[in-house]
Amino acid sequence: METREQMTDHDAYGFSVLFVCTGNVCRSPVAELVTRRLLADNFGPEEATRFAVSSAGTHAAVGEPMDPLSRAELADMGVDGDEVSGFRSRPVTADVIQAADLILTADRTHRSAVVQLAPSALGKTFLPPRVRPAAVVSRPG
Repeated sequence: METREQMTDHDAYGFSVLFVCTGNVCRSPVAELVTRRLLADNFGPEEATRFAVSSAGTHAAVGEPMDPLSRAELADMGVDGDEVSGFRSRPVTADVIQAADLILTADRTHRSAVVQLAPSALGKTFLPPRVRPAAVVSRPG
């Protein structure tokens, strides 16, 4: 997959997803890297390159490394290597928002911040439902 900076070039990809949280060092980078892994595992590495998956933060400093606890969680899931160690935070901007086809935010304040930066993003910016791990694992019947 390409670098995060190249992922703002919408024409190079079939579909782009942006994850947004506050600092872009915990939730959104985990979502970004897990999604990339899931795409590669389910569609194959070559097909996965048709998707641009990135993340940004509403109050992110430029160039901060990922939180150590988030890195450890990713390692427990088998996601590690250069993508994790080389990850650096970035703030969400109007250009980053415009380049995304789908924007998933960590909470309502992030969704509001995205739409305030780019009002035209209202129809592509969503707060995913909270899923409890137990609800995923245990199913009635």
